[in-house]
Parts: sequence; C-alpha cells; structure tokens
Amino acid sequence: MGETRKAELMTTPHFRRASLRLSAACVALGSYSGVQASAELINLSTQFGLYTSAGYVVSSDGLFVAGSFVAGDLQSAGAFRWSASTGFQLVAVGGDEEAPAFGISGDGSVVAGHSPLSIEPDLLAWRWTEAGGQEFLGGYQYGTARAVSRDGSTVVGVSGRSGAVRWNAAGEATSLSPTLNAIAHAVNGNGTVVAGHTLSHDPNSPGERAIRWTTDGEQLLVTLGGTNSHAFGVSDDGTITVGDSDVAGDAETHAVLWTTAGLQDLGTLGGSFATAYAISGDGLSVVGTSDVAGAANPSAFLWKSNLGMVDLNTYLPTLGINLAGWTLTEARGISFDGSVITGSGLFDGQRQAFVVTGIPAPGTALVLFLGGGILVRRRGR
Repeated sequence: MGETRKAELMTTPHFRRASLRLSAACVALGSYSGVQASAELINLSTQFGLYTSAGYVVSSDGLFVAGSFVAGDLQSAGAFRWSASTGFQLVAVGGDEEAPAFGISGDGSVVAGHSPLSIEPDLLAWRWTEAGGQEFLGGYQYGTARAVSRDGSTVVGVSGRSGAVRWNAAGEATSLSPTLNAIAHAVNGNGTVVAGHTLSHDPNSPGERAIRWTTDGEQLLVTLGGTNSHAFGVSDDGTITVGDSDVAGDAETHAVLWTTAGLQDLGTLGGSFATAYAISGDGLSVVGTSDVAGAANPSAFLWKSNLGMVDLNTYLPTLGINLAGWTLTEARGISFDGSVITGSGLFDGQRQAFVVTGIPAPGTALVLFLGGGILVRRRGR
C-alpha cells in the first residue's frame, strides 16, 4: 500500500476508532510499540581495550553487569563489574587467567566468583562488596562461588571438599548435599531455594541430574526421558527453574523449564544442543545458548512465552540493533524484568562481552503447556 493511501486511511473516523481498539488489545497482549528505539548493544571489550571478555550476570535492576576479562596487554586478567555510571571496575585478580564473576546481587553491590591459585591448580571462592572489597569465602578452602541472592545475603557454589555449598552473609559455609558430586549454580531472591545438579543416586538411572534444595529437603527434577539434566537458573520467588535435559535416547539436549506443575521443553534453535543459563526474576524470560543447524558457532537465545525461542542474532536487528561484526554465541545473565541481557560472542572473531539494553518486556502472563510431575524423588534433610 502506498504512503499516500495509508495516510488517507489513517485520517478516517473508522480508522481512529479501530486504532484505539487495536492499541488497547496490543497493550493487553504485550505490544512492544515504542520500545525498540531504546534497544542498544554495548561491546565492553572495545570500550575498555580488553583482549577477551565475557559477561555472566546482570543485577536485578539491570544497572550492573559482571564477568571476566583478559587485558589488552595480555599481562593481567580477572573479574569485573561494569555499569554505565561507574564504568569498568576490577573486583578480582586472576593473574594471567580469567577469574570469572558468576554471581551478583540485585543492586550490584555484591559480586562473587572464583580465582585461580598460583601455588596449585585449584580455585578459590570469593565475594566482593562495595564496602569491603574482595574476601575469600571460608569454611571450605577450594571451590567456586556460582550465584548471589538478590538481597546479597547468600552465596552458593561448590567446594572440592564438600560438594554444593551455601555461604551466609557472615561467610559461614553450610554443605547442601551429602555427596561431593553436587554443584549449586543458582539461588533465588532471598536465598531459600538453590538449584544445581548432582550425580544420580539411582543405579537404574545413572548420570547427572538437576536438583533443587529448599527448606523441605532435596528435590531431583524430572528429565525429558534422557540420562542427564542440569539446573542453572531460578526465578526470584524460587518457583521456576531453568537448565537443560537430555531427550530420550540421549542424542539431543534441550533447554528446559521446570515449575511446581511440571516440565516444559523449550527446544533448540534447530541444532542438537541447547541450555538455559538464566531466567529473569519475574519468571517471564529465559536466556541461554543453542546449536544452530548448519552453523559453525552456537547462538545466544532468548525465550518468552509469546515469542518462543529466538536467536538473538536475528531478533536484535528487529529492535534496531546493528550486529555488524558480531556473532552472539551465549546469553548468560538477565535482569529482573528481562530488559537487560549480557553474554559473550565473537566480534571480528574475538570473544567479547556484550550488554543489551531495552529488550521489550512481555505484557502477558507466562503460559506453559506442562505435563508430568516435577519430582522423581524427595529426600528430607
């Protein structure tokens, strides 16, 4: 239709009434009108002269991002915290190796991760705060911190000597699992729900299994019929968990979402592997990485109930973002409302951290088509 004809139609009373009705319907259905123009992608490596970098987590308010880097001179590496207002901040030193920051609190004031030890090939879990700087977490010497609760009171991770671990605000450690073969990857807003994976205790069903720890004990999560599953993210209220699961036959691994009602297969971008790394605090948006059929590299993805799984390399340009030089390979962190995403990709062939802002928020409630039960076993602690 020509521009002149469209302009004529838009002036008619019938069109104006229909437009008002359509606008109201679009709001109810989560219209993204007017939001795309604010979308932006920031390359943290080129901003600060880094050789390589990766973004791993976003604070709930979307203002802070944390991750790892190798400096442009190749002489130093470590973990960083970044925001538009504070710029690039060093929070942990890794010597000549990255010291990734895997966790951040809701307001960005607490960051956690691990650093390599120079004296032996082990990792040391740490927490960094604005008030006190970096501190190594006690109780279990070797390990890694993988997540921080939104309120900043709880850090979870793994110790090579004690398996999955929870640290409180005082730095005191508590083992979450009686087995050393368990890892805690995620924690909810107030620290009451932790998710990760463990070796299966069932001789008839071997492999690694996604698990949740709550005040009621351990909960092993169902799979898509395959041998292995892993949990990497949990919503703020602790009711939704995301990760991956092998499909029956173990030939494929799909990104998945668990709720108290059951398990949902989020699928892949056409390849044989996908995993969900994080879920927004409100439970409406999921990010991760997926193989793409025929592609040399995996792609970062975003999943929403009204979008399904979309490749960020094709979705972001629809929001007006120029991805020239980029192949976004994994999305690792997302803000509470899903408007900010961080991850890493190849920019002119080099691994670089990215931050995307202005992602439209879903306007509809999460609708899931679920089946089966979430728990295959429950063991009180």
